[in-house]
Amino acid sequence: MVFNFDYTASVINTFYDNVIFYIADDNIGFGNFNPGWVNRYHMRTEKKVSATSRMCIVTSDYMFRKISAYQPRTYNIPLGAPEIKLKEIIIREKKDPLPILGLVGYLDSNLDELLLDTLLKKFKIHFIGPASKETINKMEQYENALMLGPKTGEDLYQALQHVDVCIAPYDLKKINKGATPNKLWLYLAMGRPSVITKIPNIESWKFEEDLVYICENKDFEINCIEAYLRDNATLYQKRIVAASNSSWNKRIEQIKVLFYNSLSSN
Repeated sequence: MVFNFDYTASVINTFYDNVIFYIADDNIGFGNFNPGWVNRYHMRTEKKVSATSRMCIVTSDYMFRKISAYQPRTYNIPLGAPEIKLKEIIIREKKDPLPILGLVGYLDSNLDELLLDTLLKKFKIHFIGPASKETINKMEQYENALMLGPKTGEDLYQALQHVDVCIAPYDLKKINKGATPNKLWLYLAMGRPSVITKIPNIESWKFEEDLVYICENKDFEINCIEAYLRDNATLYQKRIVAASNSSWNKRIEQIKVLFYNSLSSN
């Protein structure tokens, strides 16, 4: 079993018999350098890699529609949740009328800047992740912005202990066609309610009521407040269970079953 993440590795299947092509994003035409000849080359290599692999794993509806046209053994398995090892995940008391929001990820990529500006005028937001000097300087104008920088492992988990509601406010004009919110699985694993822009690839996702709030950006602010007010210890536990059922280990087991089924069907 060989996992391939490179859509340009068009000859890998001549060296290995059991290649699984894993595709999370649509890479055609999404880079900063997109002349037509490069895009045409990438389209050819992606098609060849897909068609000649044992099977393909995608993480979004868009990529499933695209890749399954080349390879009938294409399966849509969403990204996985981390397995968080903490002695205790703290359930914060509702001492304030408004929640503290938290955002994990690269601050300069795919986010709705106008929406963030609106949110920062009302909510305190903890930003966890890298940002350019220009963005950091820009954030200094907001007294509600707390820039915590990149964090991993237990440092990341501890930082999220001080957040009431986690957010992912995407700009629909900027996101990758194959994008799904990887940070959502982290938020669930921490038991935190999350408010996520309704991007195309998650419109079909279903969660139990009040675990995740998927909404239009015009309704983002009210959803942050509702997520905060409705939250309770029971919902915290349900989110952690949902994350556990969607862990990376569970995703890998799904892929293994599909892989061995593909071998036996020959």
